[in-house]
Amino acid sequence: MLKNNFAVIFDMDGVMVNNSLYHRKAWRLFSKKYNFKLSEGEFKNHIYGKINSEILKYIFGKKLTKKQVADYAREKESIYRSIYKKVVTVKGLINLLRLLY
Repeated sequence: MLKNNFAVIFDMDGVMVNNSLYHRKAWRLFSKKYNFKLSEGEFKNHIYGKINSEILKYIFGKKLTKKQVADYAREKESIYRSIYKKVVTVKGLINLLRLLY
C-alpha cells in the first residue's frame, strides 16, 4: 500500500502551455469575420479568464441561444486549432512534472 498518495491539478491554458497569443489571434480572426474589433481593454476586461459563452454574449451584445453559442464556440475553437499546431509548454513545466513523478 502506498503511503504518500497525492494529486496535483493544473489548469492548461497559460499554466501548462503557452497558448494565450494563439487564443487571442483566433478571437481576432473570428471577430474580423463578424465585422467587429476587440480592443486591448476588451481583451483584458471581457475575454481573458472567461469562458466562450460569456465572451460570445459580450461580443454579440445579445442573448444567444445555446445552439448559437455552441456553433460560434466551435467555430472559434476550430480557428484556434488551425493556427496552434505546435504545443509549447511553459518554462519549467517539464522539470516540475519530473519532480512530482
